[in-house]
Amino acid sequence: MQRTNNFCRHTAFFTLALLLAVCFSCNNSSSENRSESQSFTLLNVQFDTISRSFSADISAEDGTTLSLTCNGKTETAVVADNKIELTFVTPFHNGTQGGTSYPVTVSNEDYGKAVTQIAYWPKVSATISCGDEENLFIGGINGTTEPVFTVCNYAEADVTKNISFKIYSTETYKDSATRTALTTPDTTGWTFSDMLTYLSDSENAGKTVEMHYSLSPKAAAADSELDDSGYIVYNCKAEKLVKSAHIVQQFGRFEARLFAESVAEITSVTETAGGTVTYQWQASDDAENFTDIPGATAKTFVLTKENCESLLNKTLRVKLTQTFAEAEQQPVYSTTYPVYHTIKDYTLYYDAMLLRGDTFNTAEIKGRLTDELGNTYDAGDFHWNTISEQEEKDHYTAKDSGNFYVSCTKENFYDAVLPVFANVQAILSEDELPQLSVNTAAITAGKASFDIIDSDLEVSFNGGATYVDIPEDDFDVSAESELLFRTKTFGTPDTSGYVRESSAKALTVKTENIGTNASGSGLISDFEMQSLTLKKKTSNGVTTITPILNYTNSGCAYEYTWLIDGADARTYSGTAVNAKHALVITNSAFGKDAYQIYCMVRIYVPDSDEETELGTVSEQISLAIK
Repeated sequence: MQRTNNFCRHTAFFTLALLLAVCFSCNNSSSENRSESQSFTLLNVQFDTISRSFSADISAEDGTTLSLTCNGKTETAVVADNKIELTFVTPFHNGTQGGTSYPVTVSNEDYGKAVTQIAYWPKVSATISCGDEENLFIGGINGTTEPVFTVCNYAEADVTKNISFKIYSTETYKDSATRTALTTPDTTGWTFSDMLTYLSDSENAGKTVEMHYSLSPKAAAADSELDDSGYIVYNCKAEKLVKSAHIVQQFGRFEARLFAESVAEITSVTETAGGTVTYQWQASDDAENFTDIPGATAKTFVLTKENCESLLNKTLRVKLTQTFAEAEQQPVYSTTYPVYHTIKDYTLYYDAMLLRGDTFNTAEIKGRLTDELGNTYDAGDFHWNTISEQEEKDHYTAKDSGNFYVSCTKENFYDAVLPVFANVQAILSEDELPQLSVNTAAITAGKASFDIIDSDLEVSFNGGATYVDIPEDDFDVSAESELLFRTKTFGTPDTSGYVRESSAKALTVKTENIGTNASGSGLISDFEMQSLTLKKKTSNGVTTITPILNYTNSGCAYEYTWLIDGADARTYSGTAVNAKHALVITNSAFGKDAYQIYCMVRIYVPDSDEETELGTVSEQISLAIK
């Protein structure tokens, strides 16, 4: 089906008044140490149904860690500025039903708990019982059945289906640039039967009809970004002699596909022949001796609850006779097809957060599956396997969020390969933590500074309540204080490429990290106390190395020289020196993995007659290209 494939960019918030806030007192044994006023309420609750971001004003003290439980899963948030903000990832997996209000329980052992409600409206997800394009032949059109739309993540009653038709004149369906739109007849109010009637007229051979559809949540119909829309193409062709037939099966619906070529020459399931044909479906226990199935005389044969018991595990074929060119042709027998149950619909999800670098675990697959007869099964009723060809390509090692394809098997079922979406969370290791500088003479007294800054990380100075970018300049801090670091979030939950922020890791500031340079204390006359520090920062494949002198004198001039592996840095493509004398390196321009970067600063007094040389300071740093 020709579906729109844009990701949701829904930004409007569904804002709800607080429906319920209940505060519970703790048991008597702990209440002696708590003020009677130590409880909380929630106000201004907001929830973005696409990004899954939740926020609320709260009366709890800043720094309080709260647990938020929704749909059986728990997330945590820290109060900052009397507000909590977080993204619900695990509570709203891809299979969570939309159009529903979900309670959110906010709790803390010291404050009790409060309950509020949020409304969840995801983009509609649906399956359709036909292919993207169908070829219909004059004389055989009336056996065509209307597509069935099955919504996966809403109740059928909560979704509105809109259908419209467009007619084009073209011998071969290609794309909109090669077709001619027809304004007559008027297709306003057409049904699927009206389309078939139009295409059954021999004068309309060579016409194409697009059946456009839109599936919209009823309570959010005005929001087109929640719709699932697209179109199905129906090409009307002239009659052509049938030489062979194949059977295709979709969701228990077996269909004879007719071809003008012999069986050995067929390269696709798109029909090339058809017209006025009679059909008789047959079944066999041994795939050799076939008997007619009473009443099965249409182009399609559908497995039902009534005939399933007698046909399951048997083999089908179809005998067809075509009336063509005023003569009845000899019968043609199709290829055979075994009869098993088919997985028609499924709501699957990965019931965990997959850590980056870990292997997809099929034991975490949860959800429900439905066969072609409407029977439902738990994911645990099936056997799940990773696919060997993809295992060899390391497909199941988590890099970022996306679909992991797994095979699904069960007795009396066709094997299937199904996608299971897993959200991925980053991991921050100890050796990836930023490095605090120990060059205290170059740092303002009472402050600290980082030698290397990774822009993919963020830091919290208040115990995890809020996170900010790692500061490039000196920052206020005291010895033995604890800084929390984590990787930043990338993307939107439940969309390909999403990576959730890592768990936080702590870094303790030591006394040797606290600066000793007293600002404004006067010039340091002894040049031997002059020192140079190189601060490295990486961001989006670009590394910036900034030289920092522990003091500068307005009466002096400073000349910077950069070398890479002993050669002038300017001879390397992808390098530049900015206005702050920092060396800027585009990592992709380099051909090996590691380099030695050397910086020398010549210091002199620029007299009018001749320069007074004071000397040079230098520093070297290693650069690993990732």
